[in-house]
Amino acid sequence: MIEKCILCGREVELKKISGKVEYFVSCMACGKYIYDHFFKNSYLAMSQEEKAMLTAYSREKAEIQDDTLMLADPNIFVDVIKKYRNKSLSEKLENLILYLKRKSKQFGDYVSWDSNIDYPITFSPNAEEASEIVELAFKEGFREKGARGVGLRLTMKGWNKGEEIQKKIKMIMFEDSNNFLYELFELSQGAIDEFCDTSEIGMRLKYDNKYIWKIIRYLEQKKMITFRTDDGSVVSITANGIDEAKKLLDGRTGIKSIGTITIPQLVKSELVNDGINSDSLWDLIHPKIGEVAKSRFESMHFSDAVEAALKEVNKRVKTIVKQKIGEEYDGADLMNRAFSLNNPLIKLDDLSTETGRNIQKGYMLIFSGTMTGIRNPKAHENISIDKKRATHLIFLSSLLMYKIFETSVESRSCHEEVLEAAKSIVRTKGINKFSPSDIVSYMKRENSLYNDNTIRVHVTSRCCVTAPQRHGKRYEYFERIKRGEYKILDALM
Repeated sequence: MIEKCILCGREVELKKISGKVEYFVSCMACGKYIYDHFFKNSYLAMSQEEKAMLTAYSREKAEIQDDTLMLADPNIFVDVIKKYRNKSLSEKLENLILYLKRKSKQFGDYVSWDSNIDYPITFSPNAEEASEIVELAFKEGFREKGARGVGLRLTMKGWNKGEEIQKKIKMIMFEDSNNFLYELFELSQGAIDEFCDTSEIGMRLKYDNKYIWKIIRYLEQKKMITFRTDDGSVVSITANGIDEAKKLLDGRTGIKSIGTITIPQLVKSELVNDGINSDSLWDLIHPKIGEVAKSRFESMHFSDAVEAALKEVNKRVKTIVKQKIGEEYDGADLMNRAFSLNNPLIKLDDLSTETGRNIQKGYMLIFSGTMTGIRNPKAHENISIDKKRATHLIFLSSLLMYKIFETSVESRSCHEEVLEAAKSIVRTKGINKFSPSDIVSYMKRENSLYNDNTIRVHVTSRCCVTAPQRHGKRYEYFERIKRGEYKILDALM
């Protein structure tokens, strides 16, 4: 059956999957994907830009990951669309180089290219932008000029760059495997006889099922997990896995290890040319700092990136202080009030010991000094900062943000915030029904310190009486109505 592609609008042939209301699509622009007919109108109603970002995501999965995208509930792609919309120029150029490298059987091969069809490869919304990326690849020396219609061919510089990118992807796979192992360790409470659902961990980490399968096969070969079902949907951690998980640096430090190699070791070898490797930088930075600073940094607005990072630190501390005493402070005054040695609102250590008091005082001076000596001059004067200095200051901002999370997240439990959010949403709607996305959106508006995955796991598992019991402590707040919908237990209303 011939219909229009629900993402790009081109005519495509649909193949209905037997026994299901799902259709397989092979599109020249979007690649291969499957969509659930129930959600078809939801995708058709999306904006052109949103569709373009999903087209880029689908094509990347098909060409780079050898995978097929499943288009089900559109709500699960909100973060994907945001991520692809914010792709930097360097990321777009690198994906073009990687595509040409993968399509070349050997160095010197030409690869067919038509910007009108292949624009999603460069995460571009249209052919015009893709053509600009192709031209940039020539200007940067990564591809040969070539004759029109012949295709694109990498130079030796481009070929070497492609190999470098491929190695980086393998290292990301190792890092993601360690992230999975650490989440499994946390979910199982470090017990080797605890059965855990791999899809739940995948949801927390936002990994799709095919990628999860690659990870668990790798971890099983390393004897770090044991399959409890043939398909790997349920696993448990082994003694080796527990030992490895304990070696991984706690997420509060912002540094994760890759096997026996730490990311800083990898970065160190890459700091030769311009002083910093941008992709590795953001692996080390606190996500909240990355959200506000990365796009500015990569567009070479270094001063703005630093200012945004420090404002985010100030904002987080201000939120905590206001929650505790209902008063608002700013800058150095805020930091001195929050980390006061005599009556701290954010307690960093045991103040009954001299060491604890020194830590409290030291960080108070660092926080307040950063606001006075770095944030304020940058905010009020036109000070220029180069790339290397910006990198140093963003690392400082990240350190401070991790310190805030490390010491303040426990002050108000996630399950308490989730229940409060659910009650507020139900009151506003006038009906006892909500989704995990509703809770995430509400808590983000309230400047919650918890990340999206932690919130979702609390809604769907830790606080849900109808979810399988996999946690050492569960809070009986919610009941699942149907897929993606929950209600508060009547006793709590």
